Amino acid sequence: MYVLGVMINNPDYAYSKRLVYIDATPLDQGGNFPLIWGEQYDQKGRLWKVSSMFNYINSEGFKVPIVGTYLNYQTDHYTIMDAIFTVRPLTEDEAAFDIKTLLKRAQ
Repeated sequence: MYVLGVMINNPDYAYSKRLVYIDATPLDQGGNFPLIWGEQYDQKGRLWKVSSMFNYINSEGFKVPIVGTYLNYQTDHYTIMDAIFTVRPLTEDEAAFDIKTLLKRAQ
């Protein structure tokens, strides 16, 4: 598992720090680097919110998120979200919005 720490130096931003936990299973071994867990801290450095995603393998063999859980530690409120995504190849029109195409068009 990779743990990424993001420090935010803007006092007007909602978070002062974020920790993101990402699956480190290599792509050739079935991994796809999904977000597993995230922590967000307020400007005073207190744990504010956490989020998690649980994954499954669909019939095409792709790992996709199925349930997202979001918890606000300061208000003791949580949300659970079904997040089933359909994984399919992009159509020609949709492919126009990938990063490579946008960069080519910008030049």
